[in-house]
Amino acid sequence: MYLEPEVSIRDKEERKLQKVKVNLMRNKIFARMSGLMMVGTTKIVEGTVFGRTDGFNEEYGRPFIAKHSEREVGYVVVHESGHKMLRDIQTWAKLWKKNHKLTNQATDYVLNLIVSDMDPTEQFIAFPRDPVTGERLGLYDERFRGMHVKQVYDILEQEEKEKQKLPQPKQDEGQPRQGQGQGQGNGSPQQSKRQGPADGGGFDEHDWEAGQERTEAEEAEVEKEVDRAIRQGKMLHEKLNGKGNGSVDRLFDKLVTPKINWKRETQEFVTAYCIDKEEATYRKLNRRFVGLDIYLPIMIGETLNSVVMATDMSGSIHKEIPTFMTEMVSLMKMVKPEKVDVLYWDSQVTAHETYTQNTLDNLLSETKPKGGGGTQPSCVSNYMAKHKMKPDCIIVLTDGEVGSDWGNNWPAPVLWVVVNPYRQITAPVGKTIYIPEFD
Repeated sequence: MYLEPEVSIRDKEERKLQKVKVNLMRNKIFARMSGLMMVGTTKIVEGTVFGRTDGFNEEYGRPFIAKHSEREVGYVVVHESGHKMLRDIQTWAKLWKKNHKLTNQATDYVLNLIVSDMDPTEQFIAFPRDPVTGERLGLYDERFRGMHVKQVYDILEQEEKEKQKLPQPKQDEGQPRQGQGQGQGNGSPQQSKRQGPADGGGFDEHDWEAGQERTEAEEAEVEKEVDRAIRQGKMLHEKLNGKGNGSVDRLFDKLVTPKINWKRETQEFVTAYCIDKEEATYRKLNRRFVGLDIYLPIMIGETLNSVVMATDMSGSIHKEIPTFMTEMVSLMKMVKPEKVDVLYWDSQVTAHETYTQNTLDNLLSETKPKGGGGTQPSCVSNYMAKHKMKPDCIIVLTDGEVGSDWGNNWPAPVLWVVVNPYRQITAPVGKTIYIPEFD
């Protein structure tokens, strides 16, 4: 007579997690995340955490897997895969350094709305809930629907400031303890027996430290693996559902193309290198009047000397140039640099135009874009080195399809405005603003 081999408790959790992942990868709704569920390592750990990710690897708590249903475990698996897809650990690292708790909360509020929308009737995955009260064991708030992480963060930060101004109730007045309540529905706090120790009230942890410890080369490899996983998942999704599967495709497109206000981001980048002269000092005298025995102070501070705007002339970016140039002229009028150098390029710099504050108004009518061959940003950095150009900052418009050529030895901070409707690309040097298309 055949006897089933004895399975240890430890094996049961591993098998349960494996079963959940396999079922999700075969599911028509979640197949597009199948590659993300496989990328990186997956471990089961002791302790009270439900899930944890560093943007590449995953960990799940053994007690959580043992006590919760497969649908609830599935929800957390999809949630961690969502963090990978959205690149939350990489994208919001600076925000996390500013405030750990609020950044953790903001990323979870945004992601949980998206994950819940994938299976609104909870047929395959279910938001983990308190077995007694039935309340969600995590962050969920409908008022944040349609927002990106920074928008949610700003709201949470303002609410925290307002709360700090109010007199704090004593602990014995029936108020929920810190970490017990999560915003629900209209955002009012709800008392809950949260089982995970995640910072900020969510059911999972975000291992920002591990993400920060990766070298640039390691982070580039992670980016490559995640991109490959997304493409693999898309292929399986199309195999199971066919191409252009309506709402499902639109939902995942929303996941990988977070809304970015590129105009505001560009303005913040440029103004970071421009402080108006607004303080007078006699430590240095105004040399224009010293010869007349008139001693006047000078205005100190920093001003923007020059800006380089380098525009990719590959065919896919042509229609974006007028919008980009219009916005750049408006921005330059605001920060008032002494000089603006406009470089058009493909595999070489094809045109170089120079404008001053007095001629900036003529840029849109007089500029003559040239080029249309290959796409090699190194031609720009090499050109600037050859002509000894040392601007305060550099703004590059491109589709990002440059292979491994992102230039070298840039003489100033570089902002890459990457416009690509097909895939998200991040430059390994400087700062990147990725948008699928201009507003």
